[in-house]
Amino acid sequence: MSQLNQETIIKTYMDLLGHSPWADVSMSTLAKELGVSKPALYHYFKGKDALDAAAFELTRRNASELLEIQYAKSDREKAILVGTFLIRHRQEALFLLQRLLAIRLSEGTFKAEPRPFQKVSFADIFYVSYFTLLTIDGSMKTEKQVATNVDWMSRLFEKGLGASSTLEDFSFCQVKQDDLGDSRYVTALDKVVRAYGLQSLSIGKFADALGVAPSTLYSTFKNKEDMLFQIAKIEFNRFCTAIEKRIKPEYTLADTVSVVFHTVDSYARTQAATARFIDSLSIAFLQDQSFVGFPGLTRLFDSLEKEQQGFGGLVFVLPIAIQFAEEAGVNPLSVDEGLDILLHGNKEDVE
Repeated sequence: MSQLNQETIIKTYMDLLGHSPWADVSMSTLAKELGVSKPALYHYFKGKDALDAAAFELTRRNASELLEIQYAKSDREKAILVGTFLIRHRQEALFLLQRLLAIRLSEGTFKAEPRPFQKVSFADIFYVSYFTLLTIDGSMKTEKQVATNVDWMSRLFEKGLGASSTLEDFSFCQVKQDDLGDSRYVTALDKVVRAYGLQSLSIGKFADALGVAPSTLYSTFKNKEDMLFQIAKIEFNRFCTAIEKRIKPEYTLADTVSVVFHTVDSYARTQAATARFIDSLSIAFLQDQSFVGFPGLTRLFDSLEKEQQGFGGLVFVLPIAIQFAEEAGVNPLSVDEGLDILLHGNKEDVE
């Protein structure tokens, strides 16, 4: 083990967040990874809140590189700057993504966050969503790969999938609570997180929200991290089920993409902020086995991944990203307009 200091602790913390969701990385997990006792960490940081603050400040300073983006002369140049930043600062970028989602979850909005860029195009949302997925799964590691992916995405953004959906009515994609099944865990979790924040969540507070004794939950969950993981599995299964039941085997690729896009948008607007947080991170950390038991989603994901690696996850993440951009007051297009670009390409300058 290298000498223990703040820099080593923050770097190891971000390394762990490079392959695990924020809620899974506790101070105990970090201490074990560093080969030290938990009290040794508290000598440097009073708790996870203090560690998050220090890591966020480091990330914020490094993110100043992104200010160059405002001087970019084209979407391609802008995208290359973003992609290059992400691969140079992968762990920091993943930490920042999870931190921003946690802030959104706790505060209910992104609007309190400082915005260096008041004008964001759909192309910006498109590229950032795609590059975030490639960065998380580790498939984009070099600057040459950044340029290659930018060129491919530019062609897709200009031409789309080159297909139209044969469907005209998407009202069946509207998601209602009645067809989602039991959501008491997610509802209770959302209530607690909104009241106390993600960092201060405890099994005791969660038990109070459910109206049960903490001992009841300890018979189901090992600890707070296990509770969050199990609830995430429940929520992601509900999310996939809502989409899967609307996909038919006879649908074309464009039909399926359209149905998924509309269903994800409706689901995200219907559900509590916690659900969107879980679904965003679950998709971002997608593994090949994630859609086991959902043949329609598996076919769609495989078909899109054959087009280009990372594209499968993009269709699921993009509607949620558009909503986040709407809430931040920087999104120039509606979900329908975004889907139209995905299918047919960009017909006009949206910047």
